[in-house]
Amino acid sequence: MKTLRTSSLSSPVAARQSPRTSKLAAADASRRDAQHARRRASAAMRLSPASLAAAASQVDKAQTELPQLHHASALRNRVPILKALLKLLPNEEVVGDACEIGAGTGALLEVLAPGFPGINWLPTEFVPQEPVEVENQWAAHGKIGRRLGSELETLDAHLQPFANVLPSVAVDLLDENWFENVGSLDLLVCCNVLHVSPWACSEALFEGAGEVLRPGGQLLIYGPFKVNGEFIGDDDGAGNRKFDAKLRENSVEWGLRDVDDLNRLASYAGLEAKKRIDMPANNLLLQFVKVRTGPLGRIAECFM
Repeated sequence: MKTLRTSSLSSPVAARQSPRTSKLAAADASRRDAQHARRRASAAMRLSPASLAAAASQVDKAQTELPQLHHASALRNRVPILKALLKLLPNEEVVGDACEIGAGTGALLEVLAPGFPGINWLPTEFVPQEPVEVENQWAAHGKIGRRLGSELETLDAHLQPFANVLPSVAVDLLDENWFENVGSLDLLVCCNVLHVSPWACSEALFEGAGEVLRPGGQLLIYGPFKVNGEFIGDDDGAGNRKFDAKLRENSVEWGLRDVDDLNRLASYAGLEAKKRIDMPANNLLLQFVKVRTGPLGRIAECFM
């Protein structure tokens, strides 16, 4: 199950071997082992009335005693994103390996996992060295939602019921070799990350996508963007302009990215911009497809 078949998101074209092929292969093997373990645990839970009763009691407890963990905006956005992906990947039998960069509290994967049951999903999240109070997490790291325990504990707690979701892993896009933690992929999804992170994270995302995506694999990016240097939206860009100012006031390294700049990164990483889909609340969904092996070199050099 090495290609998304809609058979297939990825084409059967053979890829040039990367210097990091062995490390990616090791990550693939680790992911398969975790997937088998998750499926066995899920099957055991389905067969155990006691486990089902215990799970039900925990759900009731969470609803009555715990605050909502997913941010309201994540809950609003996830169904439109799912619908858009169902149009891009229309075959319900599609299979393959996928990863979400910056999965947050797992709100999106709660709908993507059952929406694409043939895809093995790997959640990832940035884990800061020092935890911050919930009221400061957005200003410090661009994070939204509440967490019980660590980032990865929260993700795994939400996504444990899905047999096609792997245990989450920590990924820092500013780590030069971040993509070695995720293995080779057919699909890479990144939502609402690039505008709340340094520009270097955008460079690293595309550079990593060029390494891990199989030929024909896709990179899907969702969020607010500029187009041709202009803010866009039903309000002539007023809302996104205001949001961009708020971002830059919080951090000079944050801000809405321009689609044209991302397209340049894509071309250097061996990806081609395919579709740009208008989404609710003045957001866009950008589709990139790997058309050749890449990247040509350090992505940052294309802007020097």
